[in-house]
Amino acid sequence: MMNLTQQLKQSLRISPKQIQMLNFLQLNTLEIEARIKAELDENPFLEKEESDAALPLSSQNTTQQALYDFMSAGELLNEDVPSTYNSRDVSWQQLPIKQPLSWYNDVLEQLGCLSLTARQQQICEFIVFSLDCSGFCRQSLSDLTDDVSFALNKFVDESEVAHCLGIVQSLDPIGLGSPDVPTFLLLQLAPCTDAEAQAARQVIQHFFYELVHHQYGKIIKANRWEENNFANILKRIQQLRTRPLYGCEPPTAEQVIQPDFLLEHAGENIEISLNNGHLPVLQLNQAYLQAFRHIADKTTQQFIQSKISSGNWLIDAIQQREQTMLQVMKALVVAQQDFFQTGDWGLLKPLVLRDIAARVGMDISTVSRVTSGKYAQTPFGLLHLKDLFSEGIKTIAGQEVSNKAIQQLILGLIENEDKQMPFNDTQLVEKVKENGFVIARRTVTKYRELLGFPTATERRLWIEN
Repeated sequence: MMNLTQQLKQSLRISPKQIQMLNFLQLNTLEIEARIKAELDENPFLEKEESDAALPLSSQNTTQQALYDFMSAGELLNEDVPSTYNSRDVSWQQLPIKQPLSWYNDVLEQLGCLSLTARQQQICEFIVFSLDCSGFCRQSLSDLTDDVSFALNKFVDESEVAHCLGIVQSLDPIGLGSPDVPTFLLLQLAPCTDAEAQAARQVIQHFFYELVHHQYGKIIKANRWEENNFANILKRIQQLRTRPLYGCEPPTAEQVIQPDFLLEHAGENIEISLNNGHLPVLQLNQAYLQAFRHIADKTTQQFIQSKISSGNWLIDAIQQREQTMLQVMKALVVAQQDFFQTGDWGLLKPLVLRDIAARVGMDISTVSRVTSGKYAQTPFGLLHLKDLFSEGIKTIAGQEVSNKAIQQLILGLIENEDKQMPFNDTQLVEKVKENGFVIARRTVTKYRELLGFPTATERRLWIEN
């Protein structure tokens, strides 16, 4: 006997095209440019709109001759002009921002001289680009392995990553890829065999906490050393470098950060535009569409239809991406109006993704993808959109402000402190309180570490290093 039942169930289904569109939103301007170029190479039915197609032939010849004369005169010898530069209607804000690379080229050249497999080369390069600005590899081996596997889209074993990390650590400068300061100090002392170096290694291995906290009496007592002998050992340690990249050559290479948005002040208003003046306008090749319209072979028809659908989707996706990005950016400017008018981080208001998602009527994940890895060129400098989001902290007067304001205050206090007597975290709490903010000591410690500053004792110990 057959039983029929009726069931009401709610479910959320996302089509493959929607997933593809979400991934498309996450791409920045340079990645979009690369994506368009790849699609133009693969799809014969997709082409750029030629803006000078309507010019008479004589005008085109005149333009080409003028360009030839211009280049022949040697006026394009300035290497600072980016390859993506388009002279039509491009203001200074649209030029790519060049961010210097300090040591990557030299390290990558060293990797190229080793007998590595293609897989090892990829892993080593990923590790190099994962190092912090001081040259340390702060991630644990398991976290680094997960990141490598995700980036390469293939499973990588921890032992394989450990081997490649060892290769990176063998490169110049010495200590590159060290996990922490003590390990780096020991690496510098490794070739030394004299008694003083051995004693210095013993201090770093077993008494590093006492060393950085100036508890010299404990070290002397535990090792039964004379004060004069310990003074020489301490001097030997202080001569070591505390960062693998200290004293490296000035930047020789350049990495381009292309702003995705351009913001300009027009009186009290802020004008927002996308920095896509150099991106080509796409269209379907009408000549190809006519030529292949009556093809009888089904396989060929399927191939043609797939390419036409792909081209149409890309054209629509670019337009939708631009509309979504502008909508989100306008909501950000409205939410942080005071900040964008002045560039003062102290005027930044507490803001989370949920607030912007509610303003524009989109999902939080969509707003996250639009703001992730995106930059805006403003009158007060280049701005990472993620920096506009922060939690709120209440002042003594009861006003809620962004925690970015606290971080900027701590940054200013540390940068302007007496380098011989730097502020410890307790003193920073008091200084912050004097400026109207009451926060816990652990919060100050957290913000100090986020800003990349070591403890006061570490800042004082190696001032000259």
